[in-house]
Amino acid sequence: MAKNTPKNTAPNTKNAPKNAPKTDAKNAPKTDATESTRGQMLYMDLRAEAEKPQADREAIMKTRTGTAVPRRYHMKKSKQESMRAAFKNTGVFVFPGREGGKYHAGGQALVDLGINKWHTFDAVKAQMQVILSAKMTADGASDAWTAFAKPAVGKKVDVASKDVNGKIVQNFKVLQRLTGNHPYGWKLRQLLACIDIKNDADGMPMFRLNTKHAKVEDVQPLDETKRKGGVKPKKNATPKKNATPKAKAKGSKGKGKKPTVVEPLPTAEAETAGSGSPSGTKG
Repeated sequence: MAKNTPKNTAPNTKNAPKNAPKTDAKNAPKTDATESTRGQMLYMDLRAEAEKPQADREAIMKTRTGTAVPRRYHMKKSKQESMRAAFKNTGVFVFPGREGGKYHAGGQALVDLGINKWHTFDAVKAQMQVILSAKMTADGASDAWTAFAKPAVGKKVDVASKDVNGKIVQNFKVLQRLTGNHPYGWKLRQLLACIDIKNDADGMPMFRLNTKHAKVEDVQPLDETKRKGGVKPKKNATPKKNATPKAKAKGSKGKGKKPTVVEPLPTAEAETAGSGSPSGTKG
């Protein structure tokens, strides 16, 4: 063996700082991934493609069965600023999206009934019927409310969304979505607004269009519904006589959902796309 060959080439860890960060895979720092933890691409990764004309977009969005052409769910900055300014100057909130659509009808019902106020399910449903009854379907076969109220069919349809009541609740939950491939609530968030949902004392859902957010980072839709659908009062809701409430175990934690990490809004210099409907535009 050569005289100058070191006997031990392992790094000296004696003088290493005690609080040095570990480098194993388990403790490796998290980085912004192209895909979310659910396997969906982040909307910010699809945004540049979605800004192109429909005919020029490529199928880069990953789906369960392959790929698809991304839709556009955001407004260009000029549109966003003009709508914010109009609301500030007039106090009248204009719900973004395609007039006559089912999502727009739900949002417009909350505007008509009064923003920043809780409204009962029956009141919202009645106002949605007024709005959609005045519109005809694209084929002219019926008014939009009649078409919307028809029971949904198919194996993939959620049981809670098959009747008209379930559809209404599901649509409002969709408008709360700010992440994934289809952030239907993105335009509302751009206007510092969101849809809030909670249950009343009988378990019936109530809805509110909340426009009291100071900045986009504050926009977090509230959903306090305790069960899927939530359109029917719970059975046996009356508490039993002499029932003693169970004490919560000390230090126990609820099974609540993990907090949603919302993607940041596009930067000012990147806002170049046109506006479209809440369900995405094709052009």
